[in-house]
Amino acid sequence: MPYGMYLSAEGAKAQAQRLEFIANNLANVDTPGFKRDVPTFQARFSEAIQRGQDFPGSKSRNDVGGGVKLIGVETDFSHATLKSTGVKPTWLSTATGSSRSAARVAKLCSLVRVIFWLTSPAA
Repeated sequence: MPYGMYLSAEGAKAQAQRLEFIANNLANVDTPGFKRDVPTFQARFSEAIQRGQDFPGSKSRNDVGGGVKLIGVETDFSHATLKSTGVKPTWLSTATGSSRSAARVAKLCSLVRVIFWLTSPAA
């Protein structure tokens, strides 16, 4: 198969991989805590350079290039802005499963606050 066909196939493969990352990032953009993936692509040397028959920058017909390849994927761990969901803080009742357990947790929190207030140096 001609070398140009391999180059075209590699380019199509790299483009498909790039589109997969874009689609995944867009699909999860509203997912809480989602961190986007950033693919890194690199130009490949020509076949002659990889075999050691030529060198980069020789300006010969073998120094045309060998397509593109995916060399790595990094996850962007930068902090995003916080946004309000509008949900009132009633997470205790849903986290514990019943309103009776939520009442127990609320009493326990009040007791801890009282103990903390009594043992603080300013009291």
